Amino acid sequence: MNDRISVLYGLLRRIDGGVARPDDTIEQARRQMKDLWPHLRSMREAMRVDLGVSGTTNRSIIEASNRRPPTARRAVSGARTT
Repeated sequence: MNDRISVLYGLLRRIDGGVARPDDTIEQARRQMKDLWPHLRSMREAMRVDLGVSGTTNRSIIEASNRRPPTARRAVSGARTT
């Protein structure tokens, strides 16, 4: 799993740094991220169980958060309240 995340990170860094390889594309990065999501969700659930914060109440929250796209979760978590 760590290797797959590292490969994706390297691809994104090359694209962002302007030194992309011929086969480095945003579409390729999207495919890799899409392939990683199920594994990341499984890891998240395993870590929550390990911490003792998983259960039926928390499961509905997790399922609801998994339905929102990553950008929506990021925007909500970074929102400030005044």
